[in-house]
Amino acid sequence: MVNFLNKLHDYLDLVRALEFLGPLALRLYLFPIMWMAGMHKVTSFEDTVVWFGNAEWGLGLPLPALMAGLVAGTEVLGAVFLLLGFAVRWISIPLLSLW
Repeated sequence: MVNFLNKLHDYLDLVRALEFLGPLALRLYLFPIMWMAGMHKVTSFEDTVVWFGNAEWGLGLPLPALMAGLVAGTEVLGAVFLLLGFAVRWISIPLLSLW
C-alpha cells in the first residue's frame, strides 16, 4: 500500500509540473479578444468617443474622450500583458470592469 501511495505521489508531482498549461491556454485565448477590442477603439477613436458621450443611444459617460482613451489603452496594454504573462492579476481587474 505504501508503494502504491508513493507511486501516486510521484505521478501527482509530474502533473503538478504541467499546471501552468491551464492559465497559459486561457491567456492565449483572451489575448486576441482583448487586442481586437482595443484596436477597434483605437482605429475608430472618434466613433468611440461619440458612443461614450451620447446619452440617447450611447453610454452617456462624462468626459468621453478621456474615457475612450483610457479604455482603449487599457485593452491594448492589457492584451499585451496577458500575452506576455506580465502582471496578469493586476491588469485583469480593469479588464474585467470593462466588460
